[in-house]
Amino acid sequence: MHYESKVFTTYAQELEHRLNKVLADISDNNHELVDVKLTPIKNDDSIDTDMILVVVISR
Repeated sequence: MHYESKVFTTYAQELEHRLNKVLADISDNNHELVDVKLTPIKNDDSIDTDMILVVVISR
């Protein structure tokens, strides 16, 4: 079985848009979604909003 992954970082307010785009690509390629992992990235040095690491796995 062949697996593919998409890994990206995004701000929380952009998460829905970015994730929907990746899920649409999976659907368009007739692949099956296996898993989605969201991990907050904390950075005490940044005054910006915390980012999220997103991992999407499909087959």
